[in-house]
Amino acid sequence: MGTLFIVSTVATVPFWILLLVAPARASTANAVHAIWVFMALSAVYVVMLAMGDSASADSLLTLDGYKELQASDAAVLAGWIH
Repeated sequence: MGTLFIVSTVATVPFWILLLVAPARASTANAVHAIWVFMALSAVYVVMLAMGDSASADSLLTLDGYKELQASDAAVLAGWIH
């Protein structure tokens, strides 16, 4: 999981740099809105959700429930990617 966390974080850095350095350029918009970026991160997100512990929707309504959801590495990584 640690490697996937690092890869998913580092993979977004070039896009953030583009947004900081040249936010108005068409090439920045093309890169940031490229479908493969969303597809790749979405695939990892779905896999992490599937690997996480199942919980009810009520878990998100309380602080204790949310903390319990974040107890698994897969759930934390899914939240980070989201």
